Amino acid sequence: MVYNEFIKCEVCGCVTRIRLQVGWLDEHPIAVTCGKCGISLKGKVKIGQEIPELKFKFENAEMVNVTPTTLPDYVVECSGEFPTIKMCEGWVLQDNFVTPFIRYQQKITDFDNYKDFGRRVATLKHTINIWPQYKRVLQLYKGGNWEYLTQEIKKIFPEDFIMCRNELEIIRAVRMIEVHGFLLPLKPEIISLPEIGSSCCGQAFL
Repeated sequence: MVYNEFIKCEVCGCVTRIRLQVGWLDEHPIAVTCGKCGISLKGKVKIGQEIPELKFKFENAEMVNVTPTTLPDYVVECSGEFPTIKMCEGWVLQDNFVTPFIRYQQKITDFDNYKDFGRRVATLKHTINIWPQYKRVLQLYKGGNWEYLTQEIKKIFPEDFIMCRNELEIIRAVRMIEVHGFLLPLKPEIISLPEIGSSCCGQAFL
């Protein structure tokens, strides 16, 4: 679904149509500058998933109501999931213009590619949601505070999964956070390279 929001620059008064591809992220930023004066109008949209609603917030711009026939000065696409077209003059992207979702589907050869993309984004979203916990572990590991490091690891992983009985198990837990939280969504083939883990373990015991 595409939703249109109109904003008026508080510096020069130009009206920009924000053409939002509504996706399944709870919120994401909107990077936009005024096409006339160049001031930053960056914003954020919150998308209600359980109870459908959209809430926009912009800097240096106010949201305005316009008539259906109003032609904005500029229009910009935005999406939290798909590549979008850069800002252009207001007459270019009309209501019947193809959406970022449809444009993406036309370019990929298999719908499974989109499902795989969705899984990767969902993993990164999970990382964002529990980032404070991940950050604590990484900071404690860097500072060498093993007592509290073990405590924080056990809050993330079940104790019967990683018992943290020695330094090697603790390092493994920290590495799992890095791999599953950051590397796996971006490069999933990393877990299919057993020689990486084997070579690390081999070096550890040399």
